[in-house]
Amino acid sequence: MGYIREKDLRDGCTRYYAEVQFKGFPRLTATFSRKTDAKLWIQKTENELRCGRNQLIADSRKRTFKNAIDRYFKEQSISVVKRGHLRWWEKELDHYYLKDIRPCLISQKKQKLLTEPTEKGVMRSGSTCNRYLATLSHLMSLCEKQWE
Repeated sequence: MGYIREKDLRDGCTRYYAEVQFKGFPRLTATFSRKTDAKLWIQKTENELRCGRNQLIADSRKRTFKNAIDRYFKEQSISVVKRGHLRWWEKELDHYYLKDIRPCLISQKKQKLLTEPTEKGVMRSGSTCNRYLATLSHLMSLCEKQWE
């Protein structure tokens, strides 16, 4: 969804602030001196976002969960327990792009985590499941904040 905001400057000029925001994508903005340029930019940007040709989308499609796990193992010192948690998440989310890992997907995997037995044949408890989720949360936070 795009919209244009008009602003009158002190020198008498008018600037047009165009903004496009789609769910799941960052807000994109640009400034123009002509309203028609702003409208064209909004149309072009919305079309690129829908078709997946925008540079932000192209960059996000390069990073897979497997790449994030590998980098995490190289750069972080982690315990054996967390390593096991990450191996389970890697098995489940290996082929997904980071951009495609959404709360609904994590919720599905959480249910699977709670219902499938471990290698020893024991069901995982809720607190164990929370620890798995905390490990995943830490990995995803690092991906978003530090590694971009």
